[in-house]
Amino acid sequence: MKFFRWRQRKDEELDAEIRSHLDEAIRDRIERGEAPEQARANALREFGNVGVVKEVTREMWGWTSLERLLQDLRFGVRMVRKQPGFSLIAMLTLALGIGANTAIFSVVNAVLVRPLPFGAPESLVYLWNTNPALGAREGHFMGGEVWAVRKQATSCAAVSAWMPMTAIVTGKQPERMVGGSVELNFFQTLGVQPLLGRVFTKKDDEEDDVVLIGYDLWQRQFGGDPNVIGQKVNIENFDGGKKLLLGVMPPGFEFPPRAEVWTPFNLGEPAGTGNRYLRAIARLKPGVTAAQAHAELTAIAQATAAQTGHISAGWEVTPMPLREFLFGSVDTALPLLFGAVACVLLIACTNVANLQLARAAARQKEIAVRRAVGAGRGRIVRQLLTESLLLALAGGALGLLLARGLLSVLRVLGPSSLPQLQAVTLDARALWFTLGLALVTGVLFGLAPAWQSSNPDLQHTLKDSGQLATTSVRGRRLRQSLIVAQVAIAAVLLIGAGLLVKSFWQVRQVSLGVTTEQVLLTSISPSWEEYTPQPFRKDNEPTKWRLTNFYQQVLARIEKLPGVVSVGATSQLLLDGREVDMVFEIKGRPNRNAEKDQHTELRVITPDYFTALRIPLRSGRLLTEHDTSTTPLSVLVNETFARRYFPGRNPLGERLKFLGDYFDGAIVGVVGDVRQRGLESDALPEMYISYLQKPMLWPTMNLVIRTTIDPAMLAASVRQAIQAVDPNQPIYNAQPMEQLVATSLAARRFSMLLLVAFAVLAVLLAAAGIYGVISFAVAERAREIGIRLALGAQARNVLQLVAVQGMKPILSGIALGVGAAYALTRLMKSLLFGVSATDPLTFAGVALLLLVVALLASLLPARRATKVDPLIALRHE
Repeated sequence: MKFFRWRQRKDEELDAEIRSHLDEAIRDRIERGEAPEQARANALREFGNVGVVKEVTREMWGWTSLERLLQDLRFGVRMVRKQPGFSLIAMLTLALGIGANTAIFSVVNAVLVRPLPFGAPESLVYLWNTNPALGAREGHFMGGEVWAVRKQATSCAAVSAWMPMTAIVTGKQPERMVGGSVELNFFQTLGVQPLLGRVFTKKDDEEDDVVLIGYDLWQRQFGGDPNVIGQKVNIENFDGGKKLLLGVMPPGFEFPPRAEVWTPFNLGEPAGTGNRYLRAIARLKPGVTAAQAHAELTAIAQATAAQTGHISAGWEVTPMPLREFLFGSVDTALPLLFGAVACVLLIACTNVANLQLARAAARQKEIAVRRAVGAGRGRIVRQLLTESLLLALAGGALGLLLARGLLSVLRVLGPSSLPQLQAVTLDARALWFTLGLALVTGVLFGLAPAWQSSNPDLQHTLKDSGQLATTSVRGRRLRQSLIVAQVAIAAVLLIGAGLLVKSFWQVRQVSLGVTTEQVLLTSISPSWEEYTPQPFRKDNEPTKWRLTNFYQQVLARIEKLPGVVSVGATSQLLLDGREVDMVFEIKGRPNRNAEKDQHTELRVITPDYFTALRIPLRSGRLLTEHDTSTTPLSVLVNETFARRYFPGRNPLGERLKFLGDYFDGAIVGVVGDVRQRGLESDALPEMYISYLQKPMLWPTMNLVIRTTIDPAMLAASVRQAIQAVDPNQPIYNAQPMEQLVATSLAARRFSMLLLVAFAVLAVLLAAAGIYGVISFAVAERAREIGIRLALGAQARNVLQLVAVQGMKPILSGIALGVGAAYALTRLMKSLLFGVSATDPLTFAGVALLLLVVALLASLLPARRATKVDPLIALRHE
């Protein structure tokens, strides 16, 4: 404000000084005998151009650039207000592009850019096991493998392992939580400190009753009370009842994914053989690359295999960046979506650029006059760019409002694998991004029209001031070039969206191997303290029979509910991402060797599980109520198991042994394959045993209930039936099975819906641009069309003339877009399923669709051209 007051005072002083000088010169001339009017004219002529003198003097003061900028801004605001319709359309068009970009940028920033809540996260890796001979890739390790890596790997600064677990928290209300049983050095490896309390240390080695919890769980169940640290709390897992709460982890920390409870274990120095039940992370030493670590870890794995025989043979250890492990395919999907919204913004820019060209044609006389009185081309360009920047900034402000709404939609549509999505906000980085994007956008759509319009033909423009302004040949070519760009970008987006839609359709055609309709799922976790194995309880009932009786009563009560057809239970629900990998032996098979490394998934089920899910029996028999702990162990295997381990043989009657001598059973049947890991994953070898034979193997079970009514309507009745058996039983994850399948496809659906929405928006903007350009061309050629009609041309001739000329840039744009898509869609191969990145049907369909849309957008103004009245057109000057 001081600057403006100083500037105003200097201007007033300059005006006073010039008036004083002129008054003195006029008085001198009057005293010499000149008439007052003649004296004033001569004095002004002698003094020179007052405006030029002021400009030269102001330049001597400095800050002239700022003053001219303020002048440009004032004039730009007047021009924006002078044409509210044009300004509103331009701002809304830009708001669509900028708002979508801001929203997707906020998601990309939160997921792919913002640092993970760990110390030096760039050096953290998740360790994968891969076996090329078996075509297997998993993250499970034996204890001996983790121990060997920790002791021998020079590329790793630290290595730690964990096991997934579940826990029941009975604070304000019973709640089942996802958790992790982690090694003592787990949090030190991650570089994370607790918000309150402490993490596990060596003195917790012998403790079985200590626990850490997450911030959100602390708030929900304990009201954020800091005094709860150091107290015994009601958190129960397979280790028993109450535990000593050591600390609370900071907000946003959920590792393993979605974990909110952590208990310790000490790996020690285990034997090299056994089952793969551990998952591992490592911190690479500074300067060590993933390729170097892969080579060393694989060598260690092979050395371990040589020491332990066939059990570990053929497996390699591959380090994966922890961010990639956490977010998976979004590492490709989010940049793809960011590129898509950038394309939408480019189309919006071309639309506004065409609007600016049209407005510039109407302002040719104004610009010509300004050039004629001495304004330079740079001055005109700067003024027009200032107007464009004002529109862009206003569009950016509206875009922020749109981005807030779009983020709300993204939170609803987003997959559960993106927990950060729920916390995405328009932070300071997003605001700076929007400001920068608005400024770049203003230059992007404003520079070409400004440069094109700043150099009009002065003689022609000023002479033909009474006629309708027309665009130069260069201007028409620029408009056509912008249409080509719009159509090409829209074609690329539509083809990408079409490929994702077709992929989603292909995924939906895949059979899970079960019938998902009319099925309700729910999970229960009997209290471990209540059902802990003991020789005999006070009521002289063995604990395992207590657990068996509990499930039998629950299943019996649910079977009697109205609408229930059948009910079963399983230890691991399909699509939940939890597997129990078992190493087993085939009894009597000689020469057990490395290339036949024998792994399988184990599931504990109730006899009616297959009936409830309608999994077909291929040979042999199903498990029955007669398979109990007093009878020999019976095992069911799936078709993949039979093909892999008994090629060309009948597996019935073959005996399997695993977990030492604890499991020794015969295969009694072969059932159909189930895609337990998802529709996009092949079935793995699986074996099933009855919980009646091994009731304590897996106390936590998931109920599978087939109904004749809406499964969601049955949930309350199922809850009541379970709590009638055990009122303190936590019940969780009650949902229709179709909802579970939909959730498994949420990430693919999320990417598909967003890309389709952006592609449709791009097509609509492109169609609006085509319509606007052709409409303006028709208005410019009104006299020509009137003359043609007056000379006898038919309406169809005029229609054909306008439509054909309008379609030329459109056809060029479609060809260019198809060619660009052919090259670019290869980048999205990882997002496709069952469809080629260059699928000819998708390419042809999109080209045809764009052609139809463009033709419709062209025909509307072309038809209006046929309605031109020749008399009015010829009379118009």
